[in-house]
Amino acid sequence: MIDQDHAARIIGEMVEIGRVFHTARQNAPMQGLTGTKFGVLGQLYRGDARMSRIAEHLDVSASVVTRAVQALEEDGLVRRRTDPDDARAVLLSITDDGTAHLLQRRAAVVDLFAARLADWSGPDADQVLATLARLRTDLAGVFDELAACATGAVAR
Repeated sequence: MIDQDHAARIIGEMVEIGRVFHTARQNAPMQGLTGTKFGVLGQLYRGDARMSRIAEHLDVSASVVTRAVQALEEDGLVRRRTDPDDARAVLLSITDDGTAHLLQRRAAVVDLFAARLADWSGPDADQVLATLARLRTDLAGVFDELAACATGAVAR
């Protein structure tokens, strides 16, 4: 079992990693592709979706997704169409240009990341991946407990 000091240091490192990602998104948008736009394209790459579903998945407001979709539409990266299951609803789709744009930007980021970690071995990467997966699972449990405490329920 880890002690309080290690737990606090892990939390601190996670906060710093979050800051690195936040700063990177603010200071180096990938040729006009903000985090939200990138997230929308990423969701649509997996399949057509309604704006409400994308907003829910990205954990942002519908208005944020609407603005991102409008800009993506103007750039020809996304298109809207009537939902065949509900004529009142709109489905969003990624265009061929949107797919190419997403994959090109994603590859550029992965290439930079791989170059930065060039001195890592395959086993190093496997160990980090396993540790991050375990950390993600354990964090989900922590946040479930915090939510339960906030609602007055006791979880354990």
